[in-house]
Amino acid sequence: EPKGGTMKSIISILFLVMTVFSFDVSAEGTWSRFVDGNHIEDMAAQGNYLWCATGGGLVKWNLNDMSYMIYNSDNGAPFVKASRVEVDSNGIVWVWGNNGLSRYDDSGWMHFPFSNNISVLSMAIRENGVLLLGGYSGLYSFNGSRLECISTGTPLQGLGFPAVVTGPNNEIWAATSAGAAHFDGTKWISFRQDEGYPVPTYDVESVAIASDGAVWFVQKDLKIIRYHDGSWRTFSKSDGVDGAISLSAAPDASIWAACGKNGL
Repeated sequence: EPKGGTMKSIISILFLVMTVFSFDVSAEGTWSRFVDGNHIEDMAAQGNYLWCATGGGLVKWNLNDMSYMIYNSDNGAPFVKASRVEVDSNGIVWVWGNNGLSRYDDSGWMHFPFSNNISVLSMAIRENGVLLLGGYSGLYSFNGSRLECISTGTPLQGLGFPAVVTGPNNEIWAATSAGAAHFDGTKWISFRQDEGYPVPTYDVESVAIASDGAVWFVQKDLKIIRYHDGSWRTFSKSDGVDGAISLSAAPDASIWAACGKNGL
């Protein structure tokens, strides 16, 4: 299921109502730790549940009764904070936390201690089940046992990948530190203004694929860009877009834009 939609506003309101998640592990002469779950960095839908990566760990919301469960190192999860979350077609929850990559299923948690020190900005899952990790200096794939930098030797080598999404036939659309990029299953194509493209896609920070095939981007200057059927269009404040920072596509091909203090 796609991330976002009206669930974003529901969960945001609930987190505003709840001030601080705390775990009382106090005893005489010891410290108590209070974790903050108000800062939501990423979300993933799974049926009637919504997983939220927060500064206080991973939160699992039951959308039917609004009950929740918090996972962090206090109850066995291999992280204190979570920044990215994805759920694959087998129901496995993948989490990037302060301690790296972990997965969760009915058997419990599994942690993957990568030897190379990478910092992850984005995650996505391809149709073939391979996990994509967008880092500060490359795009990585992880098949459950092997981590590989797939942007090495391409025009995108060394770039940051703040956002990445996958489409049919294992295609990839990415927001990079030098613009938008597309992988068609065989080769990468980079869309940059200095390469002659009409829309300035430099420093793209968010990307979403709509059900009608349109690809949407957010630029660092908070404008929204649409690429559809070979044509580009920019949406700015005069079009009603006021400070966009993130996008999510709904099943009906509509686009939701998070605009910081200006709301959705």
